[in-house]
Amino acid sequence: MVFDHISNANQYYGLNTAFKTVFDFLKQTDFINLTDGKYPIKNTNCIAIINRYKTKSADECFAESHLKNIDIQYLVKGEEKLGFGNINHFTMIEKDVDNDLIKYTGKLNFISLKENFFSILFPQDVHMPGVINDQQENVIKVVVKIPV
Repeated sequence: MVFDHISNANQYYGLNTAFKTVFDFLKQTDFINLTDGKYPIKNTNCIAIINRYKTKSADECFAESHLKNIDIQYLVKGEEKLGFGNINHFTMIEKDVDNDLIKYTGKLNFISLKENFFSILFPQDVHMPGVINDQQENVIKVVVKIPV
């Protein structure tokens, strides 16, 4: 897992051939004025998903990972906690291959994801997004799905 500010995105371009284009898209797009939904990123096979939601308690969220995609989760507005941990420390409880979603139980570590920060979550990174930090907030987040 990587956690950083969008101004440092260039340090991660070498991790995947699509990262430069994806990060340029994240830096240059006005997400505040776009509606929620899926947006293909030009010259890649990546999809950006814009979501607006209220953060929830950890009990209302679930830990997940993905086999077919790397997630870049970029917080546009608001603040949330993001749970994370290595897949080897978790027990799988549900697997939905068609939707590339695996759910887990286990103990997570948490970081605060604030505006203009992102996380890169690889298939081995179990994660729980959308958790209340200090208080419930309205969040705008972009999740980019990058095929492995």
